[in-house]
Amino acid sequence: MKYYIAPLEGVTGHVFRTTHHKYFPFGDKYYMPFIAPTKHHEFSTKERLELSPENNKGVVSIPQILTKSSGDFIWAMNEMIQLGYKEINLNVGCPSPTVVCKGKGSGLLKDLEHFERFLDEIFNANSQVISIKTRIGIENVDEFYKIIELYNQYPIKELTIHPRLQQDFYNKKIKMDTFTEALPLCKSPVCYNGDILRKEDVVHLEKTFPQLNAVMMGRGIMKNPALISNIYGKDNLDKKILKDFHDELFYKYTILFQSQNNAMMRMKQLWGDMIFLFETPNKLIKKINKCKDGKKYMPIIEEMFNNFEVIKQK
Repeated sequence: MKYYIAPLEGVTGHVFRTTHHKYFPFGDKYYMPFIAPTKHHEFSTKERLELSPENNKGVVSIPQILTKSSGDFIWAMNEMIQLGYKEINLNVGCPSPTVVCKGKGSGLLKDLEHFERFLDEIFNANSQVISIKTRIGIENVDEFYKIIELYNQYPIKELTIHPRLQQDFYNKKIKMDTFTEALPLCKSPVCYNGDILRKEDVVHLEKTFPQLNAVMMGRGIMKNPALISNIYGKDNLDKKILKDFHDELFYKYTILFQSQNNAMMRMKQLWGDMIFLFETPNKLIKKINKCKDGKKYMPIIEEMFNNFEVIKQK
């Protein structure tokens, strides 16, 4: 079984990917937050930073493309291949209404005839490097059987399935019965994604679906950066390693954003999940959230690590 880190917008950028892999080096792949190419066929400065091989050294990073235009996808894919990437992921999973209304993300599943033409064109351009991350439909789980038939026509490098409908967003229950029935029908290697928060979740998946190629984790990694290490039976989350990981992230964000305040705001996003690694998390998160000055942020963190223990992860 392989273990991947999911793309989380505003969180899993190149600084996070390389720093996380340095301290918790057991993830097989990191998927980048999506890039949405435009008709101008030019990457933004931020996108060039994310894609730069120099900024992804030592980490298997997979770029993801969000678009409804096959021409824009093919342009971006070719540019990424020129940079050395051997896998390009198509986002058919984003459920955001502002994305779906434009026919992008899981909005591609609303019109399967258009989606088939789209897939014909991109796979005719390159049949070797394209993987897909998908939802199981828009409104009804029965949609997924037609979607699988469509996917089975193409040599998809790997199909990551998030077993929710577009209208489920991220909070409704995973449609595990549909995933169970549909998995044997898939011709491509399959990666499971959705609500993997603990080691026991992965163990259950591996026992239930031995044919799975991989598992992709998002919020589970935010809640416990050592989750994949735990799955491999390595030492449990060490407070010193967590502190070093945090400090290096904050330092690198300060350099990237040229501002301790902006770096602090990025760290606050992570603390929304990571705080539950500590005893009495409600008391601690209030202190962090109240901090408005980047220069006062680190003393709060030092106090927290000195006075509170990390809860042993199961």
